[in-house]
Amino acid sequence: FLVAYSSQQVMDPYDILFTNTSVGALMFGLGRDVGVKLHFYQWGERVFQELAIFNGGGMNNLENDNVDFLYQLRVGIAPLGAVPSEEGDFRQGKRPLRFQIAGGYFFLPMPTGQDLDGEDGVDNSFVHQAAAELILVAKGFAINGEFFYRYEDRGEAVTQLVPSQKRKLHRYGGWAQASYFIRPINLAIGARYSYADRVAFWRRGEGRLVHGWTSPLKLRSDTSLDVEAPEAVHEVGATVVFLAFSRHLKLMLNYSWFYEQGYQVTGRATRPSRQGHLVTLMAQARF
Repeated sequence: FLVAYSSQQVMDPYDILFTNTSVGALMFGLGRDVGVKLHFYQWGERVFQELAIFNGGGMNNLENDNVDFLYQLRVGIAPLGAVPSEEGDFRQGKRPLRFQIAGGYFFLPMPTGQDLDGEDGVDNSFVHQAAAELILVAKGFAINGEFFYRYEDRGEAVTQLVPSQKRKLHRYGGWAQASYFIRPINLAIGARYSYADRVAFWRRGEGRLVHGWTSPLKLRSDTSLDVEAPEAVHEVGATVVFLAFSRHLKLMLNYSWFYEQGYQVTGRATRPSRQGHLVTLMAQARF
């Protein structure tokens, strides 16, 4: 199941406000893994904790080529009562004020795919990643947002990874959105901003580092640089959501503007930054 250390990664695709998950959540997301998770609730589900241990073999991978695990923690509080498990308030539009503050963390000794010290084992870089989140709903109005932070110590693997001149990395990302549900006509409108520095996770089957986010602009770098994503990405978007047939049918019209910031590698040409527009129309049904 999902390594869900943040709210947008635990929601069903039907319950998010946009046609796509935010750039920040995708870039910092781990995908699925095999593991064990425990849930604890107190005070009428106003306080919760989640503890999990995963295989840690890499993004969407069932195998593991080392002996390390991924350790995850998520805690939160909703003092006025549990918040809906969806973005926005577009199912009811009449909920009283509710808000939730939560945080997540995971530690992952990430395989590099290389035996750097000659001791017949795959060496790791050590990844610490954290998330802070806010959810607020009131009478059809909703605010959702998350902030991501990643600290990576590449240790002896430093010469194997890009950029090779950096041993310790600090990466940031996040997203924030606001929406309003117009109940008489079952229509929701919303806007979102998202940002993400480039991060990557190891995928054993392909034997390389991969990114959780793929550019909708089909922007790919020179493969000799061993990089598949811009140094940073900005996204600004707007959405209109219409619900029909007792809210079993969901129609979405999204507009997004992406700015993909180029990067520079010592001794190589700098890839220029690019920008583009994306309009998406999607229909979803759930019964």
